[in-house]
Amino acid sequence: MTATLESVLRRYLTDLVREGVVPGCALELSAPGRHISLRAGCGDVEAGVPVSARTRFAVYSVTKAVTALAALRLVADRALRLDGPVADHLPGWVDGSGGTVRLIHLLSHTAGFTYGSRQGPVAEAYRAAGFVRSAPEGVTGTALYRRFSMLPRLFPPGRAWSYSLASDVLGWVLAEVRGRPLREVLRAEVFEPLGMKDSSLMGDLDRGCPMAIVYRRGDPGGWQCAESAMLDWGSTTAPESGGAGLVTSAADLHGLARAFAEQPETFLPRELWQCCTTNHVPGGRDLRSGVLSPLPGRAQRHVGYGFGIAVVLPGAREQPDLPPGEVGWEGSAGSFFFAVPSRRLSVAFLTHTHPFGELPCWRDVHRLVHRHGHGR
Repeated sequence: MTATLESVLRRYLTDLVREGVVPGCALELSAPGRHISLRAGCGDVEAGVPVSARTRFAVYSVTKAVTALAALRLVADRALRLDGPVADHLPGWVDGSGGTVRLIHLLSHTAGFTYGSRQGPVAEAYRAAGFVRSAPEGVTGTALYRRFSMLPRLFPPGRAWSYSLASDVLGWVLAEVRGRPLREVLRAEVFEPLGMKDSSLMGDLDRGCPMAIVYRRGDPGGWQCAESAMLDWGSTTAPESGGAGLVTSAADLHGLARAFAEQPETFLPRELWQCCTTNHVPGGRDLRSGVLSPLPGRAQRHVGYGFGIAVVLPGAREQPDLPPGEVGWEGSAGSFFFAVPSRRLSVAFLTHTHPFGELPCWRDVHRLVHRHGHGR
């Protein structure tokens, strides 16, 4: 008798923990007529606290998808325009001779920005100004916007694609336009409409809920707290990051994935869903063909980039694990989501391990879901 997809996935999660690949994990999947909810391992290894339905995980760059949806809600509300200059909303912002940065450049990561953690002279300038993986602590408002906008760029806006701090800048825009902290904007525009009751930014955590500590591999063969990754948890002084600050549960992340799968018009107009899930890499290219500063380990043939998410392009028909039209993204501790709107399929996988580039989970879960058959 052929094993069901649920049993295959349960065994896979159990093996991940048993073999020491991850300390704990959770998975949620929905397709027409079925729902799968699985958990394995511990969120807090030292205390022996198992992963539960309400365990919060830091999902890092998955935040970009949430911030993008919030921005599109403001576009639908006519508070923002896709072609609107960033300088219209950020006092002190200077575009200079390189060209005008517009909202669409932030959403699609085509503004010419980078991360200070990268290599090269532009990244070195970012590090010197305090912009490594987010904004420097203690710098806000006009001073922050001017300092960042004066940094060199990899290319003029709209010329190429570069994974970057663009989503953090987008978060600054949302906060300025709504006149309140980013966490409140995300709560009003995304968390509450999508029923994401366990979601927040790192500085706004409910300490009453169990949290999955971010771990790195220790010696010999154990897990050690990745202290540098935990610095912003519960810190009220850490900058709010629209690119990497989300803490969420498995059910909530799956709610986000399900929104991308079902694309409810009560949340966004159809034309904005379509714009969000369309490839915006200049020239219609994919993430590995001639773009600058691609995301390491995840730049694939026939995968483009929409607004805060990867978009699988039509040419991917030759790759059975990447159906055309699939969208999703991954965070730096290994959590990810993906959705296939044509199949109304949504999947969320959460874990808490650095460095995520060594994890097989993104590849394995895709293979199991698509090849085993999510409809069984």
